[in-house]
Amino acid sequence: MNNDKYDEQKAAGLSALDQDDQEGVDLSSDNFDLDHFFNKAAAEGETAADPMPEDEDFEKTLGEAMRGNSELIDLLDEMDDESSFSLNKIVFPEELDKDSDYTGPVYGFYRKETGYHVIFGWEGHMVPTEIGAVCIGFIKNEGGKDESEWIQEVADGHLCVIGERTQEGLVFYSAAHDAETGSFQKIKKLESEVYTMTKKLFSRNAGLIETNWLNEVCAVISGCGSVGSLVALQLARSGVGRFVLIDEDCVEIHNICRHQCGLRDVGRRKVDAVKERILCINPNAEVICFRRKFQEVPWPYGKEEWLLPEKAIFIGTCDNRVGNAFVCDAAYEAGVPFAALGFNARAWGGEIFTCLPERHEICYRCAFKKQIEESIEQERRSHDYIDAEDAGKVTFEPGLDVDIEFGVGLFDKIILDIINRNNEEYLPRIYHKLTQYTFFSGTDQKPEAFWKRLMKDPISIKKAGLPDILRRCDHCIRKQM
Repeated sequence: MNNDKYDEQKAAGLSALDQDDQEGVDLSSDNFDLDHFFNKAAAEGETAADPMPEDEDFEKTLGEAMRGNSELIDLLDEMDDESSFSLNKIVFPEELDKDSDYTGPVYGFYRKETGYHVIFGWEGHMVPTEIGAVCIGFIKNEGGKDESEWIQEVADGHLCVIGERTQEGLVFYSAAHDAETGSFQKIKKLESEVYTMTKKLFSRNAGLIETNWLNEVCAVISGCGSVGSLVALQLARSGVGRFVLIDEDCVEIHNICRHQCGLRDVGRRKVDAVKERILCINPNAEVICFRRKFQEVPWPYGKEEWLLPEKAIFIGTCDNRVGNAFVCDAAYEAGVPFAALGFNARAWGGEIFTCLPERHEICYRCAFKKQIEESIEQERRSHDYIDAEDAGKVTFEPGLDVDIEFGVGLFDKIILDIINRNNEEYLPRIYHKLTQYTFFSGTDQKPEAFWKRLMKDPISIKKAGLPDILRRCDHCIRKQM
């Protein structure tokens, strides 16, 4: 079928669908036939749609189109030949391009399979060691230092890039080591592309997120497990530039099926593993790690400027309500927004709680006073009446990673809305339509009849109001007054 004709037919069909919908057609009916609208539009239009050719006819048509087109055939053959694919390209920071006096090694990665080179750092502008960048070459100037002192640093030992300053700017060449002279000889000029960290790394977010502004936003995340690690990485990709990670646990082998870190991180502190992943997304991010419980952190840990109400948010992704309550307490004391995310067994759904002290909203500890007390008592009974092996079975609640990602995606939209709540140019996603307490489900496999009645559809969001009678602590009562 001709693509232009098909697009016209589809547009006309959708228009007819809208018209019939206004006339009372039930779009949710089992008898609803989308093809009816497309056919109706084709009948009313100027031309009818061409039939889709059978596979044999399609191949014949394609063959006729290609016959005699040697350039197209050569291009397809070249694309089909993996060995011929080479970009011969290098990307490097704008800051390096402007640092006209610099000569010396450059650090990044070289991908032999594609001929792609990328530079992240140089002496005086080193990137975090967590990225794993290596020396891939050097920059020299006419009359500059002897390059031999840098050759030993080149990771490959045989191949590298050589940069030269010209009137046109910084130019790079691929180079190979000459055993006879002991130097690197230029092979081919590389296609160059200059990038800036904010615009290039987050260019797909341009117009959606004020990345320059978010670079100074701090996310304090308590709990870096399967939920907290994903929250952190999504916020890093959105442009958030400051993180405080708090968790005392290590990455265990059974965490891998849901955690954002992998097998090579088993045995590491979760905060260290997540920090490394953040820096691999944004090397300029600032990350502070506390390998302890939240209530043991010495607030404000000398970073008062990170905890301004307009530039910070406290996030509770602990595996219990007690931990989240401590996080909300600290947020209320600092006047900083708070948000918590928790999942039900097997992550079929969960809850999102938010609290903005500036709006005098009810805190987490008051809202869940009874549940927190029951959680403490349940933990005591578990330790008192079952051994360590059984305790692991009781507390282990497996949840599919895709279900966790659904909930975290919803949660991070709310966080971005809260962070940008006073930004007049920002378009809110969902938070302005919710209350402090929100239930959600991402599957039809709900275990109890109550939840099935509350959330009839597989994908559901329900909001609940919190009455003032729940205000019990000094924070909530004082703020109310």
